[in-house]
Order: sequence, then C-alpha cells, then structure tokens
Amino acid sequence: MTTLKSKTQRQVYLDQLPKSVLPKAQSADALWTVDLDAAPALVSPPPTIRVREKSLARKTLIPKEFSITTSNSSPRLAVIYRELKTLQVDGSKNAVAVLLRVFIELCLDDYLPREKVAIIRKDARRTSLADKVNSAAAHLKKANRLNKNQEGSVQRLVADGSDPSSITTLHSFVHGRHASPLPSELLTIWDNISDFMQAIAHV
Repeated sequence: MTTLKSKTQRQVYLDQLPKSVLPKAQSADALWTVDLDAAPALVSPPPTIRVREKSLARKTLIPKEFSITTSNSSPRLAVIYRELKTLQVDGSKNAVAVLLRVFIELCLDDYLPREKVAIIRKDARRTSLADKVNSAAAHLKKANRLNKNQEGSVQRLVADGSDPSSITTLHSFVHGRHASPLPSELLTIWDNISDFMQAIAHV
C-alpha cells in the first residue's frame, strides 16, 4: 500500500526525483510539434472497386467458345459458320433462323458423302432433312461417336412440331409467312443441337 497519501507527501517525493525523469512543462500558449517521421503512418482505406456485371446472355447464335474442325473443302459452310458467330440474334432474328436451317442441312450434305453414309429414307421418292439427321445419327452411334447428349439432340431435331428445336419449327422459319422466331427460341435451339453439330460439322 502506498504511503503518499497527502499532497505534501507527494510533493516531497517529486522533489527528490532527478529532473531528467520529469516531464517538461509547457505553457498553454506553447506550440505543439509533431515528429512526422516518428508518427505511425496513416493507413488509407482500400479504394472502392466497382465491378461491372458481365452479361450472361450471348448476342450471337453460335457462342465464341464453340469450335469445329475447319478445312477448305466447304467454303460456303465456313462463311455461314462465321456469320452465325457474328450476327446478333436480336437485330437479325429472321436471317439467323434461315441461316441456321441452311447450316444444319449443308453440314449433313457434307458429312454423309464424306463419311460414305447411306441415307435411310422413309419415303423412297424423296430425301427429307429428318432422313439425313437419322442417317448421320445411326452412323455416329455405330462408330461409338454419339454420346447421350448428342443422341438427345437428334431426338429433338426429328421430334414432332411440339418441340421448339424440331425440324418442323426450322421449316416454319423458312417457309411460314406468319412464323416469327424469337431470339431466345433460336438460342435454345442451338443449345439443344450444338452437341450433334459438333459431331457432324466440318467446314
């Protein structure tokens, strides 16, 4: 327990201390100085970074990451392929719809003779697009080159008109006077058939 209880005792104690350990007195009017080198550095808050939200909706029918084997043997296919990767669907929906229908059939017309695939016809008098799709699918399946996703793509193409990715829908975009393709519909069609197109396309 301390014995410095009174003011007099505390003053006597302070008088006995050496001046070197006592704080220097400053008047109220004295200027205060700050040693900036000794003062701790102020930490600035990190700058606010404004992140621009990237749109997930693509603008073109065929996405940039989609890639197929290319060659000089099918120059028109190569041109249509590039157009479908550059034309914006929102502003060119009818052109994109017609080009998509043409691209599918021309890819099949290139694939079937190149792979020496015999076309199986439902009607001996004519060859339909569905015949070409089914013949290509049968050839891919026999060669173990048709996975479940690609097989599902084929089923969508040859389905009846109730499926928005069917050949019937694609025909209506070309021949239907009142058909009006929606950009979202076209993107869905490509997403549904892209695996199959990956297997047959060679532009």
